[in-house]
Amino acid sequence: VLFRSNEGKAREWTLIAAENGHAEAQYEMGRMCLTGGGLPQDHAEAARWFHLAAEQGDPWAQCNLGTLYADGSGVPKDWGEALKCWHLAAEQGHLVSQFNLGQWYSDAQEFETAAQFYRQAAAQGHERAAQNLALLYQAGVASPPQTGP
Repeated sequence: VLFRSNEGKAREWTLIAAENGHAEAQYEMGRMCLTGGGLPQDHAEAARWFHLAAEQGDPWAQCNLGTLYADGSGVPKDWGEALKCWHLAAEQGHLVSQFNLGQWYSDAQEFETAAQFYRQAAAQGHERAAQNLALLYQAGVASPPQTGP
C-alpha cells in the first residue's frame, strides 16, 4: 500500500515534537526554516531551533548554528560563537564541523591546528579535507603525525 505524501501533517507533528523538546525535531525545524523547506525561509527562526537542539548536544544543529554565526545570518556575526559551536560538534566526530575548523584555523595561519582537524575529517572520508591537508603538507606548514619509534 502506498500513501500520498502529506508534508503539512509531517511539519505539524515535527513542530509538536520540537516544542516538546525533541532535539532531532528541533534540528529539523531549524533545517526547514533555513532552507524554506515547507516553511517561509527565516534564518533567525532557524537559529532559534538550532540553538535549542544544540543545547541538547545535536551535532548537526551545533554545526549549522556555528555556520549561521560565521555568516552573521539570522544572528549577529560572531566568530567566537561559531568556533564554540563547531568545536562542540567536532568533539562528537562531526566531520563537517571538523572541516570547518580546519578551514578557519588555516585562514588564521594556525596550520598545525588546521591539520589536526583536516586529519579528523579526512579519516572519515571528507575529500576536500584530505586535499587541504595534502596542500598543508606540500607547503611545509604542517607535518604528518609521527608514527613508530
